Amino acid sequence: MQASSIKSSKPLVAFFGATGGCSAAALIRALNAGYFCAARDVRDVGAVKSALSPNGQTASLIISGIGIYTLGPVTICAEATTSILSALADLKSIQKPLIVVISTTGITAGPRDVPLQQVALYKLALHKSHQDKTNMEQILANSVAEGAEEAWIRGFVAVRSSLLTNGPAKGEPKLRVGIMSKPAVGYTISREDLGK
Repeated sequence: MQASSIKSSKPLVAFFGATGGCSAAALIRALNAGYFCAARDVRDVGAVKSALSPNGQTASLIISGIGIYTLGPVTICAEATTSILSALADLKSIQKPLIVVISTTGITAGPRDVPLQQVALYKLALHKSHQDKTNMEQILANSVAEGAEEAWIRGFVAVRSSLLTNGPAKGEPKLRVGIMSKPAVGYTISREDLGK
């Protein structure tokens, strides 16, 4: 699927996992703001390349909302991230995009970032999905680490959200934002709020 606005002087934004949820909300906002956007299936490296560089213009921002929560083994986030980085390496673009990925709370080595009442849920029921998010973040960290063979991105941001809901957006006044060293602990956030 491709979504694009009228040709714009604003930078290109590539979206992966924009079929719903957080990425779809962000895509709609970007299009309404006049950004040129491309959205594709991340499982096909050719499609990834066409989203990253349509008409020879390389995306300056990549937003990946790929993810699934399941009790079984899952590798979709790590595989998607590897696919995006491989496509960027194939493109050998001079412009290095910033990558924003939707990750999760409960995987930090720092201060606790989930409510105490949810710790067991995170450790037992969500462990496998969270391992995939941890692997995704590690792949990105390795790709920009000092001494990395070739950095095809200029950096990354991992948005570690609380449990995602399909509920209506509550708006900015209700949102709490923290950083790894001082997290804002919360129970849930709607995908719509996170995408904004």
